[in-house]
Amino acid sequence: MYDLSYVKKRRRKKIAALVSLFTAVGITSLVIISFLGRTVGTFSVKLTNSDVKLSLSEKISFKDATSYLHFDSVPTLRETSFVNLPSHDYLDNEDTPVMNDETVIKNEKGEIESIYFIKYTFYIRNVGNSIARYNLSINITDSQKSNDGTNRYVDDTLRIMVYENDPAVAGSHDYKVYAKESDQYNYDKDGNRTMREFVSIIPSDHKEDPDNGYILADSFISSSVAARYEVGNFAKNDVKRYTLVVWLEGEDPDTDNSDEPPEGATLKLGVDIAAYENA
Repeated sequence: MYDLSYVKKRRRKKIAALVSLFTAVGITSLVIISFLGRTVGTFSVKLTNSDVKLSLSEKISFKDATSYLHFDSVPTLRETSFVNLPSHDYLDNEDTPVMNDETVIKNEKGEIESIYFIKYTFYIRNVGNSIARYNLSINITDSQKSNDGTNRYVDDTLRIMVYENDPAVAGSHDYKVYAKESDQYNYDKDGNRTMREFVSIIPSDHKEDPDNGYILADSFISSSVAARYEVGNFAKNDVKRYTLVVWLEGEDPDTDNSDEPPEGATLKLGVDIAAYENA
Protein backbone atom coordinates (compact mmCIF):
# COMPACT_ATOMS: atom_id res chain seq x y z
CA MET A 1 0.00 0.00 0.00
CA TYR A 2 1.13 3.56 -0.66
CA ASP A 3 0.82 6.78 1.32
CA LEU A 4 -2.65 8.22 0.91
CA SER A 5 -1.08 11.67 0.45
CA TYR A 6 -0.53 10.66 -3.15
CA VAL A 7 -4.28 10.53 -3.74
CA LYS A 8 -5.65 13.64 -5.42
CA LYS A 9 -8.80 15.12 -3.94
CA ARG A 10 -11.47 14.49 -6.50
CA ARG A 11 -15.15 13.75 -6.55
CA ARG A 12 -16.12 10.11 -6.87
CA LYS A 13 -18.50 9.39 -9.74
CA LYS A 14 -20.99 6.55 -9.76
CA ILE A 15 -21.55 3.77 -12.22
CA ALA A 16 -24.58 1.76 -11.27
CA ALA A 17 -23.97 -1.95 -11.07
CA LEU A 18 -25.68 -5.09 -9.96
CA VAL A 19 -23.49 -8.09 -9.32
CA SER A 20 -24.31 -11.74 -8.93
CA LEU A 21 -21.55 -14.26 -8.29
CA PHE A 22 -21.94 -17.98 -8.85
CA THR A 23 -19.26 -20.45 -7.87
CA ALA A 24 -19.00 -24.15 -8.52
CA VAL A 25 -16.57 -26.97 -9.13
CA GLY A 26 -16.85 -26.48 -12.86
CA ILE A 27 -18.10 -22.95 -13.35
CA THR A 28 -18.08 -19.54 -11.68
CA SER A 29 -20.03 -16.57 -12.98
CA LEU A 30 -20.10 -12.93 -12.00
CA VAL A 31 -22.78 -10.85 -13.67
CA ILE A 32 -22.24 -7.11 -13.90
CA ILE A 33 -24.85 -4.66 -15.14
CA SER A 34 -22.77 -1.60 -15.85
CA PHE A 35 -25.37 1.17 -15.92
CA LEU A 36 -28.80 1.17 -14.31
CA GLY A 37 -29.48 -2.40 -15.36
CA ARG A 38 -29.91 -1.53 -19.01
CA THR A 39 -27.52 -4.08 -20.46
CA VAL A 40 -26.12 -7.24 -18.89
CA GLY A 41 -22.48 -8.25 -19.13
CA THR A 42 -20.87 -11.33 -17.64
CA PHE A 43 -17.78 -12.26 -15.69
CA SER A 44 -17.34 -16.03 -15.65
CA VAL A 45 -14.77 -18.56 -14.51
CA LYS A 46 -15.00 -21.83 -16.41
CA LEU A 47 -12.92 -24.91 -15.75
CA THR A 48 -12.40 -27.42 -18.57
CA ASN A 49 -10.66 -30.70 -17.75
CA SER A 50 -9.06 -32.83 -20.46
CA ASP A 51 -6.95 -35.82 -19.38
CA VAL A 52 -6.63 -34.55 -15.82
CA LYS A 53 -9.03 -33.52 -13.08
CA LEU A 54 -8.92 -30.17 -11.32
CA SER A 55 -11.35 -28.74 -8.82
CA LEU A 56 -12.36 -25.24 -7.71
CA SER A 57 -13.35 -24.02 -4.28
CA GLU A 58 -13.78 -20.83 -2.29
CA LYS A 59 -12.09 -22.48 0.70
CA ILE A 60 -8.71 -24.12 1.12
CA SER A 61 -10.49 -27.00 2.86
CA PHE A 62 -12.40 -27.70 -0.39
CA LYS A 63 -15.38 -28.72 1.74
CA ASP A 64 -17.52 -26.31 -0.27
CA ALA A 65 -16.47 -27.68 -3.68
CA THR A 66 -20.08 -28.32 -4.55
CA SER A 67 -22.00 -27.87 -7.75
CA TYR A 68 -23.35 -24.41 -7.03
CA LEU A 69 -22.69 -21.45 -4.69
CA HIS A 70 -23.76 -17.85 -5.12
CA PHE A 71 -24.29 -14.41 -3.65
CA ASP A 72 -26.20 -11.54 -5.16
CA SER A 73 -27.69 -8.07 -4.67
CA VAL A 74 -24.44 -6.14 -4.78
CA PRO A 75 -25.26 -2.40 -5.00
CA THR A 76 -23.91 0.54 -7.01
CA LEU A 77 -20.23 0.33 -8.04
CA ARG A 78 -18.30 3.54 -7.43
CA GLU A 79 -14.94 4.66 -8.73
CA THR A 80 -12.11 4.36 -6.24
CA SER A 81 -8.32 4.37 -6.38
CA PHE A 82 -5.62 1.73 -6.02
CA VAL A 83 -4.13 3.47 -2.99
CA ASN A 84 -7.50 3.33 -1.25
CA LEU A 85 -7.78 -0.45 -1.45
CA PRO A 86 -7.31 -2.45 1.76
CA SER A 87 -4.06 -4.28 2.53
CA HIS A 88 -2.97 -7.37 0.60
CA ASP A 89 -3.49 -9.50 3.72
CA TYR A 90 -7.07 -8.31 3.80
CA LEU A 91 -7.82 -8.67 0.09
CA ASP A 92 -6.05 -11.94 -0.69
CA ASN A 93 -7.89 -13.84 2.00
CA GLU A 94 -10.69 -16.38 1.79
CA ASP A 95 -12.10 -15.17 5.10
CA THR A 96 -12.70 -11.65 3.78
CA PRO A 97 -16.21 -11.47 2.34
CA VAL A 98 -16.97 -9.40 -0.72
CA MET A 99 -19.51 -7.40 1.24
CA ASN A 100 -17.51 -6.02 4.16
CA ASP A 101 -16.83 -2.76 5.98
CA GLU A 102 -13.85 -1.94 3.72
CA THR A 103 -15.97 -2.37 0.60
CA VAL A 104 -19.38 -0.91 1.21
CA ILE A 105 -20.88 2.52 1.79
CA LYS A 106 -23.98 2.76 3.99
CA ASN A 107 -26.66 5.40 4.17
CA GLU A 108 -27.99 7.05 7.33
CA LYS A 109 -30.23 4.07 7.98
CA GLY A 110 -27.27 1.71 7.91
CA GLU A 111 -28.33 0.22 4.59
CA ILE A 112 -25.67 -0.64 1.99
CA GLU A 113 -26.06 1.67 -0.99
CA SER A 114 -22.79 1.33 -2.94
CA ILE A 115 -19.55 -0.62 -3.27
CA TYR A 116 -16.01 0.43 -4.18
CA PHE A 117 -14.59 -2.77 -5.62
CA ILE A 118 -15.33 -6.41 -6.33
CA LYS A 119 -13.08 -9.00 -4.69
CA TYR A 120 -13.18 -12.76 -5.09
CA THR A 121 -10.83 -15.50 -3.85
CA PHE A 122 -10.82 -19.08 -5.07
CA TYR A 123 -8.56 -22.13 -5.16
CA ILE A 124 -7.58 -24.66 -7.83
CA ARG A 125 -6.58 -28.17 -6.77
CA ASN A 126 -5.38 -31.17 -8.73
CA VAL A 127 -7.71 -33.92 -7.53
CA GLY A 128 -6.60 -36.44 -10.16
CA ASN A 129 -3.67 -38.84 -10.28
CA SER A 130 -1.82 -37.24 -13.21
CA ILE A 131 0.56 -34.30 -13.13
CA ALA A 132 -1.33 -31.47 -14.74
CA ARG A 133 -0.80 -28.17 -16.46
CA TYR A 134 -3.39 -25.50 -16.99
CA ASN A 135 -3.86 -22.20 -18.73
CA LEU A 136 -5.86 -19.49 -17.01
CA SER A 137 -6.89 -16.53 -19.12
CA ILE A 138 -8.92 -13.48 -18.20
CA ASN A 139 -10.88 -12.57 -21.30
CA ILE A 140 -12.68 -9.44 -22.37
CA THR A 141 -15.46 -11.06 -24.33
CA ASP A 142 -17.40 -7.88 -25.08
CA SER A 143 -16.95 -4.16 -24.52
CA GLN A 144 -19.62 -1.81 -25.82
CA LYS A 145 -19.24 1.97 -25.80
CA SER A 146 -21.69 4.27 -24.09
CA ASN A 147 -24.77 5.49 -25.91
CA ASP A 148 -24.68 8.97 -24.35
CA GLY A 149 -22.55 10.53 -27.11
CA THR A 150 -19.27 10.41 -25.18
CA ASN A 151 -18.08 7.16 -26.79
CA ARG A 152 -16.64 5.94 -23.50
CA TYR A 153 -15.93 2.32 -22.56
CA VAL A 154 -15.95 0.62 -19.17
CA ASP A 155 -12.51 -0.88 -19.80
CA ASP A 156 -11.02 2.60 -20.33
CA THR A 157 -10.78 2.93 -16.54
CA LEU A 158 -10.99 -0.73 -15.52
CA ARG A 159 -8.26 -2.24 -13.34
CA ILE A 160 -7.92 -5.98 -12.71
CA MET A 161 -5.58 -7.04 -9.91
CA VAL A 162 -4.74 -10.73 -9.91
CA TYR A 163 -3.10 -12.48 -6.97
CA GLU A 164 -1.55 -15.88 -7.75
CA ASN A 165 0.01 -17.69 -4.79
CA ASP A 166 0.78 -21.01 -3.14
CA PRO A 167 -1.42 -21.07 -0.04
CA ALA A 168 1.19 -23.21 1.73
CA VAL A 169 3.51 -20.18 1.78
CA ALA A 170 2.26 -18.04 4.62
CA GLY A 171 1.97 -14.33 3.94
CA SER A 172 2.60 -14.60 0.20
CA HIS A 173 0.58 -12.09 -1.85
CA ASP A 174 2.25 -11.83 -5.24
CA TYR A 175 0.09 -9.86 -7.63
CA LYS A 176 -0.08 -7.96 -10.90
CA VAL A 177 -2.40 -5.15 -11.96
CA TYR A 178 -3.68 -5.07 -15.55
CA ALA A 179 -5.08 -2.12 -17.47
CA LYS A 180 -5.89 -1.02 -21.00
CA GLU A 181 -2.93 0.67 -22.70
CA SER A 182 -2.59 4.44 -22.49
CA ASP A 183 -3.37 6.82 -25.34
CA GLN A 184 -0.03 8.53 -24.80
CA TYR A 185 3.54 7.50 -24.10
CA ASN A 186 4.70 6.91 -20.55
CA TYR A 187 8.14 5.89 -19.31
CA ASP A 188 9.08 2.94 -17.13
CA LYS A 189 11.49 3.20 -14.20
CA ASP A 190 14.43 2.56 -16.56
CA GLY A 191 13.39 5.41 -18.83
CA ASN A 192 12.05 3.22 -21.64
CA ARG A 193 9.07 4.59 -23.55
CA THR A 194 5.93 2.50 -23.20
CA MET A 195 2.20 2.58 -23.79
CA ARG A 196 1.52 0.94 -20.42
CA GLU A 197 -0.99 2.83 -18.31
CA PHE A 198 -0.34 3.87 -14.74
CA VAL A 199 -2.16 1.81 -12.14
CA SER A 200 -3.42 4.98 -10.53
CA ILE A 201 -1.81 8.40 -10.12
CA ILE A 202 0.19 9.76 -13.07
CA PRO A 203 3.29 11.90 -12.33
CA SER A 204 3.85 15.15 -14.21
CA ASP A 205 6.84 13.67 -16.08
CA HIS A 206 4.93 10.45 -16.91
CA LYS A 207 7.82 8.36 -15.53
CA GLU A 208 7.32 5.34 -13.30
CA ASP A 209 8.57 5.89 -9.77
CA PRO A 210 7.52 2.98 -7.52
CA ASP A 211 9.13 4.52 -4.43
CA ASN A 212 6.70 7.42 -4.66
CA GLY A 213 3.63 5.41 -5.66
CA TYR A 214 3.74 5.91 -9.43
CA ILE A 215 3.38 2.38 -10.80
CA LEU A 216 2.76 1.16 -14.33
CA ALA A 217 0.21 -1.60 -14.88
CA ASP A 218 0.73 -4.61 -17.11
CA SER A 219 -1.09 -4.01 -20.37
CA PHE A 220 -4.06 -6.07 -21.45
CA ILE A 221 -2.69 -8.63 -23.91
CA SER A 222 -5.19 -7.64 -26.57
CA SER A 223 -8.65 -6.17 -26.94
CA SER A 224 -10.06 -9.58 -26.03
CA VAL A 225 -7.55 -10.93 -23.47
CA ALA A 226 -6.67 -9.01 -20.31
CA ALA A 227 -4.19 -11.50 -18.83
CA ARG A 228 -2.98 -15.06 -19.15
CA TYR A 229 -1.33 -17.43 -16.68
CA GLU A 230 0.30 -20.79 -17.49
CA VAL A 231 0.97 -23.32 -14.74
CA GLY A 232 2.86 -26.58 -15.28
CA ASN A 233 3.99 -29.52 -13.14
CA PHE A 234 0.81 -29.22 -11.09
CA ALA A 235 1.01 -32.46 -9.13
CA LYS A 236 -1.69 -34.43 -7.32
CA ASN A 237 -3.13 -32.37 -4.42
CA ASP A 238 -1.23 -29.24 -5.46
CA VAL A 239 -3.22 -26.07 -4.81
CA LYS A 240 -3.05 -22.51 -6.16
CA ARG A 241 -4.89 -19.55 -4.66
CA TYR A 242 -6.21 -16.79 -6.90
CA THR A 243 -7.82 -13.53 -5.88
CA LEU A 244 -9.29 -11.14 -8.43
CA VAL A 245 -9.95 -7.53 -7.47
CA VAL A 246 -11.84 -5.41 -10.01
CA TRP A 247 -12.41 -1.67 -9.72
CA LEU A 248 -12.82 1.50 -11.76
CA GLU A 249 -9.77 3.73 -11.30
CA GLY A 250 -10.76 7.29 -10.41
CA GLU A 251 -7.29 8.63 -11.22
CA ASP A 252 -7.34 7.34 -14.79
CA PRO A 253 -7.18 10.26 -17.25
CA ASP A 254 -10.27 8.90 -19.00
CA THR A 255 -12.30 9.97 -15.96
CA ASP A 256 -11.41 13.64 -16.48
CA ASN A 257 -14.33 15.93 -17.29
CA SER A 258 -16.75 13.05 -16.84
CA ASP A 259 -19.62 14.39 -14.79
CA GLU A 260 -21.86 11.44 -15.57
CA PRO A 261 -21.21 7.70 -15.84
CA PRO A 262 -20.94 6.16 -19.33
CA GLU A 263 -24.61 5.44 -19.89
CA GLY A 264 -25.25 2.18 -21.70
CA ALA A 265 -21.59 1.08 -21.70
CA THR A 266 -21.16 -2.63 -20.91
CA LEU A 267 -18.30 -5.01 -20.29
CA LYS A 268 -18.15 -8.80 -20.31
CA LEU A 269 -15.22 -10.54 -18.63
CA GLY A 270 -14.48 -14.25 -18.55
CA VAL A 271 -11.88 -16.37 -16.76
CA ASP A 272 -11.28 -19.64 -18.62
CA ILE A 273 -9.17 -22.43 -17.14
CA ALA A 274 -8.16 -25.25 -19.47
CA ALA A 275 -6.39 -28.24 -17.88
CA TYR A 276 -4.26 -30.90 -19.57
CA GLU A 277 -1.87 -33.67 -18.71
CA ASN A 278 1.59 -32.26 -18.21
CA ALA A 279 3.79 -32.97 -21.23
